[in-house]
Amino acid sequence: GRSAENEKLKGINFISISPKEIKEKKGAQYKILPVEMEIESTYERLGAFLGALDDLEKTLVRIKSFDITPDKEDPSKLTTDLAVEIYLSGDKNEE
Repeated sequence: GRSAENEKLKGINFISISPKEIKEKKGAQYKILPVEMEIESTYERLGAFLGALDDLEKTLVRIKSFDITPDKEDPSKLTTDLAVEIYLSGDKNEE
């Protein structure tokens, strides 16, 4: 449900989301959409968000890298640079 998804995103501030060019592998059943994002959150909210990515049912999301930087004034506030790959089905009839 929608409210559960919104709950998982509570406390996450998306500073930027940048989809990159879709990568297609010859003969593969899927395409890969690389996305780079920068988010602000606490450790707890970051953990919930990464867990939510892992729980997606219809989409496979692979976390390629992340770099966490604590705020200088408030170390409980984090800025995270995240690079993920979203696997898109190549099958048009699956919708």
